Amino acid sequence: MNSFRSWLLRFSNSGVNNDYLPWEIALTRKLNQLSLVSFLNVFIVSLVFIILKEYTFLWIGITVLILTPIIYLVNRIKGYIAASYLFYFVGFVLLNPLAITMGSDSLIILNYFPVIISVLQMYGRKELLKHMIILFSLCLISVIGIISYYYSTDYVAPKIDPLVKSINILFSVTSTIIFMLISSLENYKKEELITKYVKEKEVLLAEVFHRVKNNMNIITSILNLKKHMSESEEVQVAMEECRNRVFSMALVHKRIYQTNNISSINLKDYARELLDELINGMGGDDQLELDFQSENIDIDLNKAIPCGLIINELVTNSFKYARIPGKKLKLIVKIKTKEEQIYINIQDNGPGINEEKRPNHWVCC
Repeated sequence: MNSFRSWLLRFSNSGVNNDYLPWEIALTRKLNQLSLVSFLNVFIVSLVFIILKEYTFLWIGITVLILTPIIYLVNRIKGYIAASYLFYFVGFVLLNPLAITMGSDSLIILNYFPVIISVLQMYGRKELLKHMIILFSLCLISVIGIISYYYSTDYVAPKIDPLVKSINILFSVTSTIIFMLISSLENYKKEELITKYVKEKEVLLAEVFHRVKNNMNIITSILNLKKHMSESEEVQVAMEECRNRVFSMALVHKRIYQTNNISSINLKDYARELLDELINGMGGDDQLELDFQSENIDIDLNKAIPCGLIINELVTNSFKYARIPGKKLKLIVKIKTKEEQIYINIQDNGPGINEEKRPNHWVCC
């Protein structure tokens, strides 16, 4: 049993390349499995025809039995597109002459339904849309040709054994069920493979963000050391400003790593942590009083760092230029969204500037 499973796995994976995407792997496997099922179906039907002494249709079955293994080889050598066209060509080679020879009363035309379902299951992707249209068109032309022949003046309905009609119904239903099972199982395996790839990429990205965060923390530590090593107040201020800017960027990567969400971060939590760090660096609550008001906003990474830098610059400027000796500096930070834009407003209780030159308090990012 294990040896059969191993053989079936090798057979199904034949033609799968290492650079194939999950859907390409699934399509290649489906073609191999469907060609095997089709071969067995035709083989069984041919045996039934021999038992019933219906030798008229036997040449069609032998032709298909010869062509079907070639699908496997084409899929392995040329790829799934060429193999799929050959697969449906073989199907039409079987169904078209059989439907014409056996007549409408045989219900052989019902076998077009599993063919249509298999096309939809295998080619239901935007990358393969043109091939699906071509195959559906070929299928429609084949069916129209059969129906036209039935209504032609030369057509004489042959006598069909009721057992043959029952066999055609049985095999059309059975083929449909088998095709659906194969497609469902392969889709399930494809989803498992995609989930595996996504988890691997999430782990890799989390590691990247973690390393970037660590590298930026090293930079902030170096800037902090240089700040304390210098006796120049101007150098110390410049180092502190650079440290705060780097920290605002490092904080984004830190929050991404902590939340395991690589697509967005919560701006309210991020801004609050950034403001706390900035205030601590400026003397803490003894020097500043903070009034923080923000909506609960999830922001993508492309906007998070610019917003952090804007908050850092505005708060730093307020601390440098808005303080009044003997009076505690009060900061009011407001963040809101409007029409998919983020607005940041930072006010202080400093002396202010000329009202005519006062800019708009709200900064959009």
